[in-house]
Amino acid sequence: MRYNYEEQSWVRATAFSALQDSASAAYAAYYFGGKIDARQRLLKNAGAIASVEVTENYDTDAGTRTRERTVDRIFQAGLDYQLREGLGIRAIGGYEKSTAQVAAGFSRWTASAAVNAAF
Repeated sequence: MRYNYEEQSWVRATAFSALQDSASAAYAAYYFGGKIDARQRLLKNAGAIASVEVTENYDTDAGTRTRERTVDRIFQAGLDYQLREGLGIRAIGGYEKSTAQVAAGFSRWTASAAVNAAF
């Protein structure tokens, strides 16, 4: 669901789930989660962007019949700028945290810069 509260500014909420073949077992794995992202227009061609995503994954081990649960959280914020119609740049910083029931989890800071083109 997306709500445009002014030109080039919006808030969007998304929920998702999927069932897929398991990478580690003869059983199926599934995941589900949600994401909230937003863009606030700052200038005519510039905007601030942010998103929060949480995903929960379940995978069953056929040998031990145990279920492994992993929770991933991703937080991102940045700026984008439209150079001309169909061409823009974006810089994003973020934080990711993964918590696993069986394996070791991780956390890390991320940074990216991108040139985006649409035809």
